[in-house]
Amino acid sequence: MIIQLSVILANSFSVSYFTYRDEYWTIYYVKPYARIPAFLIGVLAGCAYYSFKREVLESSRMAQAISKAADSNLMTVIWNVIGNTLMILMVALMQAINNAEKVAMVWNLFYLLFNRVLFVFGFTLLILPLLAGNAFQRPLSKFLSHDFWVPFSRLTYGAFLSHGCFMLFREYNTERGQWGCAFDAILFFLAFLTFSYVFSFFTFIFIEQPIASMIKEFAIKKTKY
Repeated sequence: MIIQLSVILANSFSVSYFTYRDEYWTIYYVKPYARIPAFLIGVLAGCAYYSFKREVLESSRMAQAISKAADSNLMTVIWNVIGNTLMILMVALMQAINNAEKVAMVWNLFYLLFNRVLFVFGFTLLILPLLAGNAFQRPLSKFLSHDFWVPFSRLTYGAFLSHGCFMLFREYNTERGQWGCAFDAILFFLAFLTFSYVFSFFTFIFIEQPIASMIKEFAIKKTKY
């Protein structure tokens, strides 16, 4: 965060899209130092969930908290309220800053430093009780664990790897820029989502699955004599 703070102050970055500068994307948005705090929250949450599943609760206070949320509907509701509040607050602040004519630098600093961390932390509070199997969220858990989602889950990684390439290919091959518009953004989102999953499906059928079958047959499967 010290590196983040230095970069923000040195370049006078703003949250508002109306003060757009290319440097925001090239030297801040995509850099590891701007993403690592939120990434570490995911790492800690994953380690705590692993301890919870392995019943090694004494090794982590977070694992103990997950265990309490799994057993208490009240704790799960509290986590959900806090998580939703944090996520909605981050989106609302972004909209408020973009609609304001001028925003003090201190608010820009606060948002750029903590928006990802707070948003990811809020989402973590939502998802952990669900993964822990809390009874209050069991209907949602059963819905998300239905067999209907299995094909999509197997294609998700391929879609994740390919969708950015398609987006960059389109952007770098357009002759003119495009004004920001929510409706266009939604349409592009649906288009890239569909195309990525279709591409992932064909790569799974013709590349991934045949190679996986060969590895299973010739490298993993034990020969019977």
